[in-house]
Amino acid sequence: ERLKKLAWNQPKVTEAPVVLIVLADRDAWKEGHPIVEQNFSEMVKSGAMKEEQRQWFADARTSLYGETPEKQQAFACKNTGFFAMSLMLAAKNLGLETHPMDGGREVTLGAVLEEIEANPLIRRVTFSGGDPFVRCRPLIALARELRTRKYDLLAYTGYLFENLLQKEESRELLSLLDMLVDGPYIAAQRTLTLKFRGSANQRIIDVPASLAEGRTILHPQN
Repeated sequence: ERLKKLAWNQPKVTEAPVVLIVLADRDAWKEGHPIVEQNFSEMVKSGAMKEEQRQWFADARTSLYGETPEKQQAFACKNTGFFAMSLMLAAKNLGLETHPMDGGREVTLGAVLEEIEANPLIRRVTFSGGDPFVRCRPLIALARELRTRKYDLLAYTGYLFENLLQKEESRELLSLLDMLVDGPYIAAQRTLTLKFRGSANQRIIDVPASLAEGRTILHPQN
């Protein structure tokens, strides 16, 4: 739960079977650091570098990592990101699904509304991935504003409608939607014939009717 709070209260932090945290050491380039000594020793052993090149190796590390604190931070983040990506690709190769817990950019509610209203042809707005139900609260505020402006709202989610009903914030966001496409994309059930969906397991749900009747009702577009 402590980690979840640091990751914007994303449900997947506690729901995922495994959570990996990849860290960077901003001092790992400095002379005398065990990682530096290990790498240099291995390069000498393999013949890629000679012992008398130690000063050149130190100067190269300083140029790459150590000129400014900002450069140290940037390089640490970049290398950590590459390593995390490698882990995700390795997991994918084993048939395991992964998802990073970062990304995006901060925008104000007013800026989003302004961008939407700039196009008079738009009367329907779709909330899609990353999963809208990972962070409901900002979208609830946006959905309320769009509702007052008479926009139709659709959301895509990898969660099942029935499971979303178990959480208060999810129910609040659902109450503002017209339609929901639920369920994860499953490559083995991939289809090009169904409307608005990528795999046959996904459903188009009539949200207002479902909430009113207390059961899942499929939309006529299903």
